Amino acid sequence: MKSLLVPQRRTTPGTTLVEIMIVVALCSLISGVVYRLMAGFQRTFLVGSGMMDNQSLMETIIYSLRKDVRQAEEDFQKTANSICFLVTEDTKKWKVTYTFDLGEKTLSRSEDPVGLDTTGLTPRKTDFHSQGQILAVGFQPIFGLENGNQEFQRLDVLIYLKSQELHAPRDSKMSFIGHFGSWCWKKFNPLATEH
Repeated sequence: MKSLLVPQRRTTPGTTLVEIMIVVALCSLISGVVYRLMAGFQRTFLVGSGMMDNQSLMETIIYSLRKDVRQAEEDFQKTANSICFLVTEDTKKWKVTYTFDLGEKTLSRSEDPVGLDTTGLTPRKTDFHSQGQILAVGFQPIFGLENGNQEFQRLDVLIYLKSQELHAPRDSKMSFIGHFGSWCWKKFNPLATEH
């Protein structure tokens, strides 16, 4: 009696489409992990541990200045490396000062209450950065005639930041213009930056 079993044909081991897709996915995953590790190491190596990258630093400064400038009054006092103005909020007034320390390369914000006894009190101070990442800061309040009076219109701020790119030939220049209602921020091409 003949066997009813049909002899199976021998097949050589091959690669299926599913296996190829699995290998590609694993390679992509490994490449992504390696890239992130290298990017994190590079950033730490270039700018130092505990430091913000330039984008985060600018956003932090812009957020603080925007909040102050929207409540600012016309009493602006400007020097080469600082700007001071009055801020009013809920019937309270503060004298807010932004100062750039050329030696320490530190941009700081301090506030002093106005009209209160401040004996023995130290002004609240915020250091945005103290690791030499900010190279220079320029402040320029802009005024215009409104009903025959000089009215504050906007605050122009120019900030030079140390480049965080390995092969950037020059430091990058970032600036933003602050208005009461709207803000814009732009980054200039490091190649076009003038020292």
